[in-house]
Amino acid sequence: MVVNPETGALRWNPTEEQIEEHTLSVRLTDALGAFVGQEFTLYVNGVNGTNTQAEEGI
Repeated sequence: MVVNPETGALRWNPTEEQIEEHTLSVRLTDALGAFVGQEFTLYVNGVNGTNTQAEEGI
């Protein structure tokens, strides 16, 4: 799983071993040390071999 540092887009190509629920925590920190965080859940129901990318940055 990779987050593009310029756009915030999340990219992940899950494998068959990762078919399940995944809870993710994201924390962003600026140059002054201020931060914001968010937790969300991804559900992998099956895989098709293509990359999956969020429509909007996180």
